[in-house]
Amino acid sequence: MDWIFIIFILVVLGGLFIWWKYLRTRDRLSEAQLKYYTGKINKTVTLTPSHGLMEMHKIFITALKDLANEKRGTAAEVTQQYETYFPNKVRIWHYHRLRNRVAHQIDTKVREEEAQTARREYLRALKSLT
Repeated sequence: MDWIFIIFILVVLGGLFIWWKYLRTRDRLSEAQLKYYTGKINKTVTLTPSHGLMEMHKIFITALKDLANEKRGTAAEVTQQYETYFPNKVRIWHYHRLRNRVAHQIDTKVREEEAQTARREYLRALKSLT
């Protein structure tokens, strides 16, 4: 009876260890990927605020798809897949919706301050994936 209990404990501990290792090996951006996408997002500073926001969003979604090794899916689907890792997920969704308004409505304007904040938030979200 003691052997059965010991084997049971070992199986449970082994399962917990495997689960812990699985959680620690989630998809992560490499340092090279982070540097690449950070550089691309930082270059949007030369664009108009609206165009910059559109480009930042496109770069961010490309990074997420690269991370997932997935080329399909809408921006919202890919963002939703990783939102739990973002410390600023509410802000990321805000800029996703703002980007959609810029893309689909005629008179939507983005202020320079909004574009700067969006840049910081996208970079913060990317860093959380390393």
